[in-house]
Amino acid sequence: FTASEDDAVMIYENLKSVTHRNISELGFKLLGFVPFCKQVAVCSQNRALFNSHYPFSPATIALRQSVSRFLSKQGCEPIDMSAYRGVGGFLRKLSNLV
Repeated sequence: FTASEDDAVMIYENLKSVTHRNISELGFKLLGFVPFCKQVAVCSQNRALFNSHYPFSPATIALRQSVSRFLSKQGCEPIDMSAYRGVGGFLRKLSNLV
């Protein structure tokens, strides 16, 4: 979890550098990042799955996008993200603020 995409890229580059030095055959790519949000912290403290409790939180959406990219790169069907776009997605995101 990071505050910004820039932080995520910096962390990724550091991890990539360390793994390359120690486990050179391990190659991985940055597929996205999960932004920090209050709901994730609360769920973490309560040992609950944030993606189940807050399906339209920024963290859940970012996680789904990253998983979708991974599936696509593996030749599998990506996750349908249409529920998170448009007016319906906007209204669902607003419901997380209440």
